[in-house]
Amino acid sequence: MAVSVKMGCTDKDMEVCTEESVVILLKQCRDMRRQETLFRVATLLLLCFCTTLTLLSSFGFGRFTQQEKMNSSMQEKMNSSMQERMNSSMQERIPDSGESCSSSTNGKMHIHLIHQLNTPRLPPYIPYEPAFNSCLTFENSSVMIPLTGVYFVYARFTLRCQDSSLDFSMTVERWSESYPDTTKLMTATSRLNCMTDDFQTVYVGELLDLGEGDQLKVNVSEGYDLINESNFGAFSQ
Repeated sequence: MAVSVKMGCTDKDMEVCTEESVVILLKQCRDMRRQETLFRVATLLLLCFCTTLTLLSSFGFGRFTQQEKMNSSMQEKMNSSMQERMNSSMQERIPDSGESCSSSTNGKMHIHLIHQLNTPRLPPYIPYEPAFNSCLTFENSSVMIPLTGVYFVYARFTLRCQDSSLDFSMTVERWSESYPDTTKLMTATSRLNCMTDDFQTVYVGELLDLGEGDQLKVNVSEGYDLINESNFGAFSQ
């Protein structure tokens, strides 16, 4: 028994095939246009983002540079102004070499010295720097006494915990041509408890009868590296 198969499309079938092809083609065109539109939008957004990022970077760097220059200029002006004030203050407080200290200060002489963490160190003595003074001077790590009299002498230390040391010991010494050896005037010792306090203050002060030409200095025999800040001074009674 023979079977015959009819191949091809009739006119009606051709119309259906043509319509389906057109529909598929239109759908593909729409998909391509949609993809092209999305690609253009994505490209535009990326371009806008890059442009914005470039502008922000340029503006931020310029602003940072300008602010840094302003801060540097202001710091220089402040340092210059502070130095001028200190020089002016020192000139006002320290009398001329030919002027009598007792007459210029109504008999009151004083000096206040400071030492900070960033100041160069010369163990066992402390290289203090004058904060203010009148008639009393600081030379060779020593306070120089110009006139015989009674003075209140003091020293204060702020100690900071260090792993290398916990014990602290200091002495206020006096040296004079009239004494053969250095004399200990005041002493203080302390031991830091780093479990409870990171900082500790040590203070000594006493009225002393001093002579003309006496030199006072602070000797730290133990715990020099514990010193965070220190004050040393004297004033006449």
